[in-house]
Amino acid sequence: MRRTITLAACALAGVGAAGAAQAQIAIGGSIGTTGVTAEAEMKVIPGVNIRGGYNYLQYGADSTYDDIAYDGDLDLTTIGAFVDVH
Repeated sequence: MRRTITLAACALAGVGAAGAAQAQIAIGGSIGTTGVTAEAEMKVIPGVNIRGGYNYLQYGADSTYDDIAYDGDLDLTTIGAFVDVH
């Protein structure tokens, strides 16, 4: 997971460095039903933005019902990349 986040951050930093000196960058994060989210958005030219996000959720549950043991693990990862034209 750390490797994926590091690679995504480096890619966004590289895009930011290659952009114009007037580039506007926004970075955010949140916690919700899809897990922990890291997001970044950058204005490329007037009217065009690129943005990307990474979500990660890990959950495990162990329970016993009617003398039957249940063991469940959930690992969710979502990566998104978008181009917004205004």
